[in-house]
Amino acid sequence: MADARNRYCRNCGRGYHRFRELTPDEREYAAEIVDAADVDEFRRCTNGSCVRVQHYFNARSGFNLPEELR
Repeated sequence: MADARNRYCRNCGRGYHRFRELTPDEREYAAEIVDAADVDEFRRCTNGSCVRVQHYFNARSGFNLPEELR
């Protein structure tokens, strides 16, 4: 799945931001929270130091990464 569009980030508030695919460490953490089969559908916000990870098509479905993955 390509990361071609900006998405709304629930952490950042106003505006839309680019989301990128998860790194291996981020994927490992995400697999502990969501079904491992769904990890590929989650992306991370690239706005500043935002730690929001959310489903590519559903901004309500997501979580924050821990500080060590900032």
